[in-house]
Amino acid sequence: MRPFVLSIAGFDPSGGAGVLADIKTFESVGVQGFGVCTAITYQRDDHVADIDWLSAERIIRQIDVLMEKFEIPFCKIGLIESIQSLSQVLDYLRQKSVQVILDPILVTSSGFGIHHQPKALVPQLKDVFLLTPNFNEMNAIFDGQVKGEALKSVLDTTHIFLKGGHHPKRLGTDYLFTKEKAFPYAPKKGNYSTKHGSGCILSAAITAYLAQGNDLKTACFKGKEYVSNALQSNESLLAYHNLSMT
Repeated sequence: MRPFVLSIAGFDPSGGAGVLADIKTFESVGVQGFGVCTAITYQRDDHVADIDWLSAERIIRQIDVLMEKFEIPFCKIGLIESIQSLSQVLDYLRQKSVQVILDPILVTSSGFGIHHQPKALVPQLKDVFLLTPNFNEMNAIFDGQVKGEALKSVLDTTHIFLKGGHHPKRLGTDYLFTKEKAFPYAPKKGNYSTKHGSGCILSAAITAYLAQGNDLKTACFKGKEYVSNALQSNESLLAYHNLSMT
């Protein structure tokens, strides 16, 4: 039996990001994926027109029905309306002993703003196993203090996988921050192209590899390999998954 994994994310009709992209990733990695919708988005691969949000109560109701039957050890959270909604969902998941991988979407890849008080995320991180920000999100959440005391205190309870796609000096190099040290993940040479939802794909892949029993360092390495393949899969904004079958 495959391990069960949950995505809590928005519905993107293009399938490039959100819960549809997460489910594609889960299936390709080899876990049984469930999807809970947090929002209906009106978008395509290069543009978000609008978002209709689901309340925390409706999100939790979807999760609760699944967890009445299935044991879900790991969950990825993506797009969610507010810090208040996130807090309610995290509180529920903590009571169910679910390990959370949080992809903190502050601005969509097409420039649509989501959260306008990113520093308010910090108190919620005590209930998060792994945070997966890009460089801009990391700066916004920790107020530019990427190596400061705020980060050190967070690492007492949380791990951080810093995506390097927006890094001004070390483009493409990711870092796993733990309480003990930072592990760099340098990119391999390849013909990469920008993909809508690449951050969703990476965090979903790491979640899936954790559910398969990999340690955090290995899961992050495999997740980076997965998204690297997706970035090289074609020249459009929409990634291909399960490349061995295409």
